[in-house]
Amino acid sequence: MGGDWTLIPPDADQESIVAAMQQNVSNYQRLDSTTCITEYGVDYLSSRRNVIVVVAGENSSNSLVGTLNWSYNQPMNSWVCGATLAGNMTLIPQSIDDFDCSIKVALSSGPWVMNNQSVEYCLSEQVPDICRLQFAVPIMAVVLSCNFVKFLCMIIAIWRCKDSSMVTLGDAITSFLESPDSYTRGMCIISKKEIEDGLWPNWREPQRWKEKRHFRCEAVGLRCWILSNAL
Repeated sequence: MGGDWTLIPPDADQESIVAAMQQNVSNYQRLDSTTCITEYGVDYLSSRRNVIVVVAGENSSNSLVGTLNWSYNQPMNSWVCGATLAGNMTLIPQSIDDFDCSIKVALSSGPWVMNNQSVEYCLSEQVPDICRLQFAVPIMAVVLSCNFVKFLCMIIAIWRCKDSSMVTLGDAITSFLESPDSYTRGMCIISKKEIEDGLWPNWREPQRWKEKRHFRCEAVGLRCWILSNAL
């Protein structure tokens, strides 16, 4: 692992990462190919970090075949199904457009190859697993209790309420057409303002429609406009 290597083209960030891996390689854990696929072919990696995949064969000019940046904004475990080398020494994971690269698929697809070279073993960097699930038990108990009460209310409503309910505007229209409201008969064009002015329930005569232009700002009252803008 102390052989010479170069990156073409040079990349300062990648060079620092690879150099650090090379210096600390004695602390890496050796994994066979099956264990390496099993450990790294997951969607969420917590106890391992960098990995060096050692392939068969020799390259006297450069001991580094290529590098691969494994990030969570890409198909996460696709590289365990194989990768090919691009022109800039970047390993490109095998396309998973036609299949899901799961651990089962990777293990059953034959010998593990990277850049058409057989993988012999991996050197894996182990890191402390600091990920954990934290939650407040009292808050969880309150939430579960509220959800249980809500569930009981739904069951009681389904069991006891047999009448048709009005959930959407269409339900209301259907109900009013089937059972007209005697209190608002002949008042189809009455407005909210006329009701507030006291014309209901004394208004019983049909009224003539008078065309009037309305503006969108009139959808809410002046008080709502002032309050919303003030906030």
